[in-house]
Parts: sequence; C-alpha cells; structure tokens
Amino acid sequence: RQCRVHRGAKVLTMSDSSGFVYEKDGFTKEQLQQILDIKQKRRGRLSEYAEGSASAEYTEGSRPWGIKCDIAIPCATQNEVE
Repeated sequence: RQCRVHRGAKVLTMSDSSGFVYEKDGFTKEQLQQILDIKQKRRGRLSEYAEGSASAEYTEGSRPWGIKCDIAIPCATQNEVE
C-alpha cells in the first residue's frame, strides 16, 4: 500500500476481520504509518485508528466493497472479489 501511495495512488479503505475504515480523501503517509504501528507493533484493530481520527469512518462487521473507487486491490484475503 505504501508503494502505491508513493506513486500517487490514494488508499481509501482498509479492513480487518472486525470491519473497515474509510478515509474519504485517502490515507496520508502519516496515517498509514499510524495504522502500521497499530497493526504490526501492537497487534491492534483498525477500530483503534478510527477512534483517534477525526476524519475516519469505521464500519464494524462489514467489508469495504460498497465504497466507490477506480481500482479495488484486495490484499492478504482470498475470495473477497467476485
């Protein structure tokens, strides 16, 4: 995801087994780093990121496939895209 951001892409959503988080203007590099810290270092949930963000929308128990975007790139999950 970071590589795509460096090339000008906007990452709008991320999901884990509990739900998904949506940043309508796209995640900044700083926000992506914050999520990496939560997920990799603390083994936390995306809901933790959303609780500390004024701009994020978190949807529990759902997947992000209803969010309008140009390209959907599933990562680390099988059988999500039909």
